[in-house]
Amino acid sequence: MDEKPPPVERSTDGPMSWGLPLAFLKFTAWLVLFASLGFLLIVYHYCPDQPLRSIGPALQFLVSMVALLLIAQGMARAALATLIWSTLTIVTVVLVFYGGVHGTIVGIYPLIVMFGGWLFGIRSAVLLAVITAMATLALLLAELWQMLPAQSPTATAMYALIQISCIVFSAALIIFLVRSHRRRLDEVERLSRDLAQRTAEAQAIAFDLNMAQSVAHIGSWVYEFVSDRIVMSAETCRIFAVPEATIATRRDYLRHVHPDDLHALNRAWEEALKGKPLFNEHRIRIADKTRWICQRAELEFDSSGRPKRCLGTTQDITGLKQAEEEIRIAATAFESQEGMVITDAGQNILRINAAFTRVTGYSVADVTGHSPRLLKSGRHDAVFYAEMWALIATRGSWHGEIWNRRKNGEVYPEWLTITAVKNDAGQITHYVGTLTDITQRKAAEDEIRHLAFYDPLTRLPNRRLLLDRLQQTLASSARSGRQGALLFLDLDKFKILNDTQGHDKGDLLLQQVAQRLSSCIREGDTVSRIGGDEFVVMLADLSTLLEETASQAETVGQKILATLSQPYDLGAYAHQSTASIGITLFSDHQSTALELLKQADLAMYEAKAAGRNTICFFSPEMRLPPAARFAK
Repeated sequence: MDEKPPPVERSTDGPMSWGLPLAFLKFTAWLVLFASLGFLLIVYHYCPDQPLRSIGPALQFLVSMVALLLIAQGMARAALATLIWSTLTIVTVVLVFYGGVHGTIVGIYPLIVMFGGWLFGIRSAVLLAVITAMATLALLLAELWQMLPAQSPTATAMYALIQISCIVFSAALIIFLVRSHRRRLDEVERLSRDLAQRTAEAQAIAFDLNMAQSVAHIGSWVYEFVSDRIVMSAETCRIFAVPEATIATRRDYLRHVHPDDLHALNRAWEEALKGKPLFNEHRIRIADKTRWICQRAELEFDSSGRPKRCLGTTQDITGLKQAEEEIRIAATAFESQEGMVITDAGQNILRINAAFTRVTGYSVADVTGHSPRLLKSGRHDAVFYAEMWALIATRGSWHGEIWNRRKNGEVYPEWLTITAVKNDAGQITHYVGTLTDITQRKAAEDEIRHLAFYDPLTRLPNRRLLLDRLQQTLASSARSGRQGALLFLDLDKFKILNDTQGHDKGDLLLQQVAQRLSSCIREGDTVSRIGGDEFVVMLADLSTLLEETASQAETVGQKILATLSQPYDLGAYAHQSTASIGITLFSDHQSTALELLKQADLAMYEAKAAGRNTICFFSPEMRLPPAARFAK
């Protein structure tokens, strides 16, 4: 069913639906109405004896009334046609009976032609001109051939009044037309100013849009399917390094796409042709450089479902892709084998990695929002932490060994590095800590240290550690005045055991000897194996008197001899062994550690010479070279 046509606009100021001023039509109808009344008054006053003269003005009055009613009903074209053709007919008929071409009312013909032509158009003006010319010619011929009825005499004053009325009527129409034309000019000028303002606003909006696209690195484009044209904004042209206002084709664009990304782009395009929004990130090659762009677009379809055009945006995301890659690298580095913790400026934990959990036992939920102080082992005092944070504040970082406590309560050593993160203003915003569990390294270091200072077979201090402790004991003796003693032991006939039973039995014997020696001394004394079957016992903090010191040393020596002479279980083999002991006494720094060791060694050889399994004190005479030494 056809839609109902919109009603004709009834405004008295605006144009009608076909662009003509409705106000002019209403003005004319009212003017004709009043003119008709004026003509009736003139006829009534000057020609009362000729009532037929009033027929024409009366009919014109009725026509004007009908036209005004049609205008009120919204039928402007019907009102116009009624007013023009009825007036033309009335004037022609009146002229037949009252004057022919000599009648004064014939002057209305030009007004009808101008009025109808201006309102109806050029074709109507020509038609009206032809009709009025034919009517005038017909009247002329009828008058020449005396075919018109006899005319009644007309008063001269009536001619003048009618002529004046026509002039007034014409002047009123001209004045209205001039004023209407001026209003139209004013309206056109206003529209021109409005258009100029809107054009300027549109240009400003376009400029702002281009600036916004330039700042955001997002350009817009429109693809027309029928013409295969891509219209690009200034920013899009900049992204693709082409002159501004360049018009491209889809083939031109695809030539820039990286070959590895073409398949994904075409798949996204096929989905968009099905009505889905287009979204794709791909690489383009511009001037031997590869850049990442993000395309977003939507397609418009016509009524038959065929794609009409595509509106989209292009964003240069090269920097974003590089940042994402750096973030991935940073995230991979964050999840390294080293434990990592990030805190805010107030030292509240924000994030930890998996290695942190493996090292400390604390999960993310355990530590988030807490201070790293929950890891404190208690082995470091407040001064240690104050110095550490002072270095971080001045140098920006700190690293070193620290003891911390795991969630299960175990204290462990770790290598900790703390780095302060600062913003552009130099203010600390975060702290980043990296920690490594060095328990195994410390154990290895301890093992190396043990190998350097302890005998691997008996786990007793070796010669190096003995000399170090002896040096410290000498210094302590000088301060306290207490004396000490050095006992040099050598197992008797140990070589025979090695040669007959094997070195494994010899090693087993040495281990048992070490255990028995350790049981014979005090906690502060030292038992050392300095090589082979030779052992040294250092007794510290003995008496301040020489005689008491010698007695104490001899007592220990006798205890050792008795202990070492007990049978040894060497695995299905019982072995009896004895030892020879040389003793030297010391106080303060009268002799060096090496000299004391030599003295005890000399005394031990004297004990062997005395028959083994005995004790011999050092004396200065022992420094003389003996004639012979008993073989061990």
